[in-house]
Amino acid sequence: MKRPDGFDAGFQPESGDQRTPVAPPVGEAVPEAPREPQRSADSASGAYDGDSTPGWDAESPAPATAPTAIAKAWLGDVVQRGTQALEARSADPLRDAKRRVRDAERSVKRRERRERKRFSAAGRRKRLRLMVVGGSVLALALFVLIGVFTPIMSVRNIEVTGTTTLDPVVVADQLSSLQGEPLALVSKGDVFTALEEFPLIERFGIELVPPSTLIVRVKERTPVVSLKGDGGYMLYDAAGVEVGTAAERPTGVPLGSEQVSDVSTPAFAEAARIVRDLPDDPRNRIVTVAAKGAQDVRFTLDNGVEVFWGNRERTQAKSAVLVKMLASLQDRGVSYIDVSSSEAPVFR
Repeated sequence: MKRPDGFDAGFQPESGDQRTPVAPPVGEAVPEAPREPQRSADSASGAYDGDSTPGWDAESPAPATAPTAIAKAWLGDVVQRGTQALEARSADPLRDAKRRVRDAERSVKRRERRERKRFSAAGRRKRLRLMVVGGSVLALALFVLIGVFTPIMSVRNIEVTGTTTLDPVVVADQLSSLQGEPLALVSKGDVFTALEEFPLIERFGIELVPPSTLIVRVKERTPVVSLKGDGGYMLYDAAGVEVGTAAERPTGVPLGSEQVSDVSTPAFAEAARIVRDLPDDPRNRIVTVAAKGAQDVRFTLDNGVEVFWGNRERTQAKSAVLVKMLASLQDRGVSYIDVSSSEAPVFR
């Protein structure tokens, strides 16, 4: 409907008009809404007051709520449209999907940064371990090279221990050929070669003490059987090795009979091992040893008593039984004792 000329922008719709009020342009004054006619007290009689506008009460002010209502309606419409636009925007599935993709990408980037940091720390630890191991290996290699190829760790002092019959100074002089050798390269074979001239040495061990000390611990052979020879007694150990000679038979080294005169026979080996394993008492009381075989070993004591020993099984138990029997039977005139069975000894 075309607005007639002379109407103001602040058009007030009549009752029943459904058009939306239009807000006045910015800067223009909102026209005052027409006042509703108000009859005076004389209007009941149909007469008008000549000094007042017909239909209005001069004393009543014009209503001032129409412009405020229009502004409120306009602002409410703007707010409603903005809310609807926001709701429509938030309800857009494509936009939500893009937002979720961006969130996922950011989460992946954060996780990748954490993983890079973790693997970087693990790499640093691995490099540190490799550096420590490499440094240790290098230090060991340098130590070995210094010990092998430089005179700093060469043999300059030789000590000999464990000798009883041999002179340790003589043995050390025999080892003087090892002087100046790198300590790390000295072996038992070198020491064995130097000590071959001493048959009295049964076994030995070496100890290398940096920077320049070689210690040789020896164990001498123990004579256990003596055989009568020209001008004296030849002394043999349990292995049948001659360890020396003596003008008189040493105490604890019984004289072997003709049955054990051959050091290569089983009879000699069994008799010599039995004597070696005996405690000082009764070994120091044995004068002669005889054996017809490995199972028939006999002794003769210093009091003339003959002892049948048998083989070298349960040697310590047989020794204890023999000592007790000699102590208890010394006044009985016993001439024969059989301890081949330590549980059932026999005497007569």
